[in-house]
Order: sequence, then C-alpha cells, then structure tokens
Amino acid sequence: MPYKHNIISPQREIILDEKEAKELPYYEKLEITVAYMNEHHGSFPIGWCSAMMRVNHEVCGLAQIGGDHLTFSHHYIDGKPISGMVRNPQHHYWNHDPDNELYVDIAHPRWVHIVPRITIIRLPTAILEPTERNTLWAAQVETKDILPKVDLDGIIRDLKRKTKA
Repeated sequence: MPYKHNIISPQREIILDEKEAKELPYYEKLEITVAYMNEHHGSFPIGWCSAMMRVNHEVCGLAQIGGDHLTFSHHYIDGKPISGMVRNPQHHYWNHDPDNELYVDIAHPRWVHIVPRITIIRLPTAILEPTERNTLWAAQVETKDILPKVDLDGIIRDLKRKTKA
C-alpha cells in the first residue's frame, strides 16, 4: 500500500521575520551562539536542545521551557486520508521571552530547511507545547548534568566572554 506523510509545517506559525527578530535586544547574542556552535560542535543542532536552552538562559536571560515539539500530519493510504489530524509530539527544550510573549528556539533539528536556524515564534503557537514535568526538570537540572560528555559550563563561559553578557 502506498503511504504518504504530509507534515503541516511551522510556516503556518507566526514566526518573526529577520528584521523584527534583529530588533530584539538578545538577537545578536543568539547569532553569536549559533556561529560558535557551528564552528566548535559539528553535531549542532541535533541533540543540543536542552543545552541550548540553558545557554540562552545564561547568556541572553531567557526563561527555560521544556515540553513537546509538535508536528501535525495527515496519513494517507491510496490517496485517501485514514486518520485525519495526528499529533506527533517529540521531547524538546527551548526558551521563552515573557516580556514579548515569544518562544526562542535555536536547536530545532526538524525544520531547518523551511524556518530560520534562529526561530522566534509569537505566542500562542501549536508547535511548541510546554509540559510541567519537562519545565521543572529544566529549572532544576545542574548545567553539568545536561550533556555530561560536554563542558557546557565552558561553552557558557566562552559565549559570555564573546557576547559580554
């Protein structure tokens, strides 16, 4: 049976354009962080969401959020929808700018080809859904325990120096 999977993309979300995003006081720090991570850590952004959540908290002063990164899809068999809308949550971490009611995500691995690496989304949104359990973990976990094989404290020190945070 032919199987087709169409993702309803985050392009439908209200993502700040580059001009709007650059007006945010922390945007340049996000750019520096992404450039640093690309230069020093080849696996970025895959597997780095919780680490980048902490980095953006320490360097940019953004709140830490944990929850689900959502994709919504229709499933088709022989060209006919079989289950309507299906919610496919994926464990994820990102940041919140409560003053401007924005979510900030620089470690989303799924949509790099259709949204900017630095994705800033107006609230409300259907693609990032906080959960109490993951947000509590984010607030309580020690930096050294987020990615134990990586010197995350060293990355934060380097980025604070580079951004003068």
